[in-house]
Amino acid sequence: MNKKLFLLALCSIMVLAPMLFGSAKDDVYIPISTTKTISICPNYEKEISPIPASPTSRQEDTLHYDNKTTATCIGYNSAGLQWAGAIRLTTDELAAYTGYNIIAVVIKRCDHATINDTLIIYGQGTPTAPGPVVTSQTWVPVLNSWNRIDLTTPVPIDGVNDIWISDLHTESPAGYPLGAGPGPYVAGKGDWVWDATNGWYELGPGLDYNWNIWAIVEPGGTINHDVGVTSIVSPATMVMVSSTHTPEVIVRNFGQNNETFDVQFKIDSLLTNIYSSTQNVTVNAGQTQNVQFSPDWNVGPNPFTYDVVSYTELAGDENPANDTASQQTQASQVYWEILTDLPSASSGHEEATIDDSTYMIFGWHPSGSYLPSTYIYDIATDTWTAGPDNPYGDGSYGIAYGANGKYYRIGGTNWTTAYNRVDIYDPSTGTWSAGATCPITNSDMIGGVYNDSLVYMFGGGNWGPTTPHTNVYFYDTYLDNWTQATSFPGVGRGCLAGGVIDTFAIVAAGYDGSTTYRSDYIVGIIDPSDCSVIAWGTSTTIPGFTGRYRVASGVDRSNNPEFWVTCGGNLGGQLAEIWSYDPYIDTWTDQNMPKNRAIGNVTPVPATTTDAGDIGVFVAGGYAGPGSYETDHEVFHSGKTTGVGVEETPGMTAPFVFGLTQNAPNPIWSGYTAISYTITKKGSVSLKLYDVVGRLVRTLVNRENEAAGTKTVYWNGMNDNNNSVSAGVYFYRLTAEGRTATKKMVVVK
Repeated sequence: MNKKLFLLALCSIMVLAPMLFGSAKDDVYIPISTTKTISICPNYEKEISPIPASPTSRQEDTLHYDNKTTATCIGYNSAGLQWAGAIRLTTDELAAYTGYNIIAVVIKRCDHATINDTLIIYGQGTPTAPGPVVTSQTWVPVLNSWNRIDLTTPVPIDGVNDIWISDLHTESPAGYPLGAGPGPYVAGKGDWVWDATNGWYELGPGLDYNWNIWAIVEPGGTINHDVGVTSIVSPATMVMVSSTHTPEVIVRNFGQNNETFDVQFKIDSLLTNIYSSTQNVTVNAGQTQNVQFSPDWNVGPNPFTYDVVSYTELAGDENPANDTASQQTQASQVYWEILTDLPSASSGHEEATIDDSTYMIFGWHPSGSYLPSTYIYDIATDTWTAGPDNPYGDGSYGIAYGANGKYYRIGGTNWTTAYNRVDIYDPSTGTWSAGATCPITNSDMIGGVYNDSLVYMFGGGNWGPTTPHTNVYFYDTYLDNWTQATSFPGVGRGCLAGGVIDTFAIVAAGYDGSTTYRSDYIVGIIDPSDCSVIAWGTSTTIPGFTGRYRVASGVDRSNNPEFWVTCGGNLGGQLAEIWSYDPYIDTWTDQNMPKNRAIGNVTPVPATTTDAGDIGVFVAGGYAGPGSYETDHEVFHSGKTTGVGVEETPGMTAPFVFGLTQNAPNPIWSGYTAISYTITKKGSVSLKLYDVVGRLVRTLVNRENEAAGTKTVYWNGMNDNNNSVSAGVYFYRLTAEGRTATKKMVVVK
């Protein structure tokens, strides 16, 4: 079989170095053949319609090999070529559904049109080719969308014979029409392709993907009496300690008769029931209903895992297998909370706050357009409202910050032109004004606010309208003028992270024009007597940190402020972890809590007080891969509050065990060593390093109010004076909760 298939190509999340192409478009198509050059993919939207995961008939289930997300889009990029993508369901998948019917198929289609679309379901064949056609029907795809095709003739499942499901189409025009989920590919099952020249073959292992093709199945025959809980709405799987929640579920009547029945809701802790409530409801045939329970559930004060279950009670229920929904809910001080989605998908925008329980988004950038729209998020009510349009125009990939009660949006681009505008919005009066223009046009820079008055701008540039540089400027929000400051050392960088804490100026990560992304940081000290003078240090690698660009970053304004960095893109796709940096003790901390949805192309982001009262890092929208301009909205709850921490009252046994791990590597020859520690309750934490005679060598952690959990810090072999320590034995001591833990390490020179 000819595996070259010189026309087949994919739209991959493996984004190559941006210098390879001069476009704002985030997608790159990589062909299989070495004879075909890389081509730019026209952006396509995230799904216009939602994933049709909710049942639309009695007890449905879904058979699929992807993870219900789209990592890429695949096609031959050859106008007029007919081909098909298919999945093969075997007895491994079908045996449990003997007696069921396939009633529908779901297919993800991207933004390239096709003609003559036909859904074909085949019967038993060989392991490498399907058997005879069981049923087929034409359909018209909705592009950039998950399409559900209800079968006019359901296909019965006998649990013994294979079933192949194929989407046959003709590219018109050339393109990459069919969505695929991330690998690993399921060999022989999830990745079949057919064309007239090559017949049937698999994408893998060369292309490690599974098609976005699902079979929707339901039991055969008629069920008259069948109700069940389809999902638990509240509480979520992650909640804040000491928070309050109204339990809520969704129930469905899958049967043919209207029914009145009880719905139970229970929460257990260590096999002991701590919450129980019942509601009696009436639901008509084929309908769903949200059910809330009283009283509210009050979460305990300490981190803990709860077992949550809800189920229906109906005499004569013919299908009790779908009565129950259950989950584990983790109560924590540190977690990502999923918030209300953005009103629509956007990437490359800027987020800012004036710490008034709201934040604003500027530089709105849906796929393929740049808009002057703004949006305002109310933190207390978890709601979005449309803000006033920016009268000065669009401006994505710029910066925006709150200072002295106003918002300052600076620079940016529409990818044709880089801007030097300063757009000022005063929320107290609802008015816009123009500030003094920046001395340079700039985009993909970062900045920070000094003394609530000066807005710094660090670096900038990308692979489009602006070349990466090291320039530093600040805008005086009172005098309405610009001043050039000391440039940071080393190579130019754009698409970077950065911020200002006290007199510390910080730049990190980013794109320097090479084929890799930065994984280092530089810290400078602002001279308060002349803020244009910054004494920059040297570039230092962030230990354990993957190089990245267009990184979400921000600074909180607590009593112990930190610089926060999360997500961003690199050659392998988008990243999800979150880090914090304390410039006072020069320590990076991996929070060991990745974001639910990995994204890039959103910065800066606000780090401000959440409705739970702790400091949160808010990230809305962004770019998650080819075609995925996101609406996802999440906040990282840091567990730290704006004031001094207080010890919690006793509560449930925490799932954490206080203590230190042995540093690794040990002995230390050069570079960094990682130290992980765990605390069981919120409060003051210190981690300090001493020599054999008890002299303090380095303070690694010194937080007044840290949340319970496990964190990892890195020591670079330097003391508090930034001098390399000598060879010998050292001790590191964790102090928290009125307890201490100490371990020994060895430095070898």
